[in-house]
Amino acid sequence: MSGFEILEERLLPLDDIADRGLAALVAYWHRKKGDRPFALRSDIDPAEITALLGHIRLVDIEDGGVFRFRLYGSQATNPDRRDMTGLTTHDYEDAGFGAMVTRHYAEVAGDGAARFWHIKARVTAGDYEYLRVVLPISRDGARVDALLVDSARIKNPHVLWRQGISN
Repeated sequence: MSGFEILEERLLPLDDIADRGLAALVAYWHRKKGDRPFALRSDIDPAEITALLGHIRLVDIEDGGVFRFRLYGSQATNPDRRDMTGLTTHDYEDAGFGAMVTRHYAEVAGDGAARFWHIKARVTAGDYEYLRVVLPISRDGARVDALLVDSARIKNPHVLWRQGISN
């Protein structure tokens, strides 16, 4: 699959999240971070968010602005239709999609502020519209070195789903 083209990309306040799954993850992250600027990696317990795990990406931030997927939820879709676990945002076959994801992650990694996007795009298979939330996390509490990411599909051609996954 190729041909990812952004039609519209809006950055929205976290308070504007109407999707229940995304709102639940943001509320969980807020509880875990408390008064700190971001949650600690050790505070994130997958057993506490099992209903959300299929869509979540846990991303390690490596030197040189490399974002590696430690976990890529089994229900997360992408234009390449593949599991990105262990790979980086630079490994997306669709370079346009990979560049956008890398840019979003770099913004959050750069200033440690959580972000929420509404993205409308087009791929060869048709319109692709979804919401993405990117939440900073840290192993040492001093710097952002990982991200907790979730998305919610609004419009997604079935062809973007990975093998064996259905809407």
